Amino acid sequence: MHKHRRLLILAAITTFLVMVWPAAYAQDTHQDPRTTAVRRVEPRSLQTGIGGTISVYGSGFTGDSVVRLKGIGLLSTTFVNAQALMAVVPGSVPPGEYTVEVRDPVSGDSAWDRTLLITAGPQPTPEPLPTSAPIPTQEPVPLPTPLPGEPRLTARSYNVTPGVIRPGEGLAVTFELYNQGNRTAQSVVARLDPAGKFLPNGGLAALTLPDIPPGGTFLVTLTAIAALDLTSGPNVVSIALTYRDFDGNNYDSTATFSVTVEATTQATQLVASGTSTTPNPARPGDSVSVELTITNTGTGVARQTLLRLTGTDGVLLAGAQGDSFPIGDLQPGESITVTADMIVRTDAKAGPQPQPYTLTYLQGTEAKETTGTLTLNVAQVEARAPLLLLDSYQIDAERLAPGDRFTLTATIKNVGNGAADNVLLTFGAVTEDTSGGSGSGGTTTTSSTFAPLDTGGSFFVGTLEAGVGQATLIQPFIVSGSAKSGIYSLPITLTYPGADGEPVRTNLSASLIVVVPPALQFNDTPLPPETYIGEPLPVGVSFTNIGSSEINFRAVEFTAENAEVMDPASTFLGKLAAGDEGSAFGTVMPTAPGPVTVTVTINYIDEINQPNAIVKTFTTTAVEAPPMPPIDPDFPPIEEPTPEPPPEPTFADMLGRFLLGVLGLGS
Repeated sequence: MHKHRRLLILAAITTFLVMVWPAAYAQDTHQDPRTTAVRRVEPRSLQTGIGGTISVYGSGFTGDSVVRLKGIGLLSTTFVNAQALMAVVPGSVPPGEYTVEVRDPVSGDSAWDRTLLITAGPQPTPEPLPTSAPIPTQEPVPLPTPLPGEPRLTARSYNVTPGVIRPGEGLAVTFELYNQGNRTAQSVVARLDPAGKFLPNGGLAALTLPDIPPGGTFLVTLTAIAALDLTSGPNVVSIALTYRDFDGNNYDSTATFSVTVEATTQATQLVASGTSTTPNPARPGDSVSVELTITNTGTGVARQTLLRLTGTDGVLLAGAQGDSFPIGDLQPGESITVTADMIVRTDAKAGPQPQPYTLTYLQGTEAKETTGTLTLNVAQVEARAPLLLLDSYQIDAERLAPGDRFTLTATIKNVGNGAADNVLLTFGAVTEDTSGGSGSGGTTTTSSTFAPLDTGGSFFVGTLEAGVGQATLIQPFIVSGSAKSGIYSLPITLTYPGADGEPVRTNLSASLIVVVPPALQFNDTPLPPETYIGEPLPVGVSFTNIGSSEINFRAVEFTAENAEVMDPASTFLGKLAAGDEGSAFGTVMPTAPGPVTVTVTINYIDEINQPNAIVKTFTTTAVEAPPMPPIDPDFPPIEEPTPEPPPEPTFADMLGRFLLGVLGLGS
C-alpha cells in the first residue's frame, strides 16, 4: 500500500513539472516562441506630464504592428521597418514601471520585453502661513526661468545598403538620430549635403522629422544615387541636420557615413537617342532640316565630338553648312541636340530610306568612332516627262497590194506631263550612233516593204506641249513589188533631247495590211452587141491559175441590170490548184429595151484568211425581136406521119418475160 502511495505522489509531481514548469520558465525568461520579438526600448524612462516618443527595436514587425503599455493600452505607433517601431507615450501616463508589448492584430503575434519607467516631476513644498499674520496681498508670480541648455542631435547605429556600390548606383542610409541635449529638438530636417557626391533619389532630398525630446531617438532613412565621377575606395555620405529649440534658437550639425565605391572602367558611349526631320516627308532635291539628339551613355567624357552626316549609301548631300558639325565635349549622361541643314538627293527613292552618320571623339587620348543609321522618309515625286503616242493614222486605200501607191496621214500627240522640244519624226527605225558623235543623230533604216515618196521620210515637228501638243503629218508611200500577203509594221521614230541633253527616242509603229491578189488569166466569153428582149442569153467566165499557190474559191454569183438572172444564179467552184482551169456559166434574159449589164462576182478566201472577190462586168443592148413573117396560103400544109402499131409478141417473147418474172428480174 505504501508502494502505491509513493507511485501516486511521483506521478503528481511529474505532471506538475510538465505542465507548470515550462510556462513558469518562459515567463521568467521573457522568451516567446512566436516570430515577433522585442529586443530593446529607447529611452528607458520618461517623465509624467511631459511624455515623449519611444523607439522599439526587435524583429518581425509589420505595418499592422502596434505598441502597447500594459495597464495603459495601445499607443500611437509609426512603422519604420521590420526591425523598428516608434510610439508616442502621452504625458497623462501616471508614474510607474510598465511592460512594453508589441502586438500584430492580423497574425495574432505579440511579444514583450523590457520596461518603461515613468517618473514623477519634482513637486514644490508649500509653506503654511501663520494664522495670526494678516493675509498678504497676492502679487503676480513671475514665470520660472528656463534652465540653460540646448538640444544636440547626433547619429548613431547607422546602416548603409548596399555597403559597396558603383558610380551611378543607388543606396539607402538608415541611422538612429539621438538627442543628447537637455532641450527638445523641434522642426528637425535631415537633408543630403548638396555639396557632396550623392544626389537625391527620386527628387526627395530632405526629410522633415518629428520633435525629439531630450534622450529621445528617431529612426531616419534617406535614399541617394552615387555620382558618376566618384573615386574608387571609401567615400563619405554627408547628411546635414537643422533644428531649433523652444526659444527659437536655430542649430545645425552634420552626420557622416562611410560607403565603399568599387572601381569602374571609364568609358564613353555615344548614341543618337532621338531624330526628326522637317519637312516630313522630304522631296528629292529639296532642303531638309535634320535634328539629332546625341547622348553620352558611358562613364567617361567624350571630348572634341564631331558629327558627320554623309555616306555613299545615304540620301543626303551637304548643305550650306557642310556635312560635319562640331559638338564639343560631352559629359557622362549629357545630351545635346544638333540641327543639320542638308539636301535630299534628286535620285532618292520614295519611302523610308537609310542615312548613315558618324560620331568621332576622343576617349582620353585615344580616337574613337561610332557609326549609326537614321531613317529619312522621302516623298513620292512624279517625274515630269513627255509621253508621245501615235494618236491616229489612216491610208487612202482599203487594202494594199504589191506596187500600190498610197498616202499615210498620221497624228502624233503628247499625253505626258512634260513638254517635248525639238521633236524630229522619221518614218523608219533609228538606231544609236556609235561613231562617237553627239546630239540626236543616228542611223535610219527605212521599211523594206513601204518606201517613202517625194521626201526623205523625216519631218521636224518642233515643240509638243504637255497634254495638248499634237502634230499631223502626211507622207506618200509605195508598196514593194515583192511584198507577200500579211500584216506589216511601218516604224515611226520620234527623237528629242532629254533633261540631261542626251537624245530620247520613242519608237512607234503603224500596222498596214498587204494582200497579194490571185494570179488569174481570164478567157472571157463576150456578150453579143445586141440581144432580143425575152430571149435567154448565156453568160460565162473561164480562167487559168497562173500563180504559184492554190486559190480557195467560193461561189460565183451572177447579177444583172435590165435583165432577169435565170438558173443557175450562183455556182460553187472550190479550190483551184496552180496551173488548173476553172469556169462558171449562167443565163440571163433581158426584160426591157436598153443597155443590159451582167456582173460576175468570183468570191474567194485570200492569203490572210479574209473573204475577197474578183468582179467582172459584161454589157450588151436589148432590142425588140423582129415580128414573125405571115403564113402563105398557097403553101401546102405539112402532113404529120401516122404512127405504126406495135408488133404482136411472139411465143419466145412471152416465155422470156415469164422466166424473168420467176427469177425476180422483170415482169
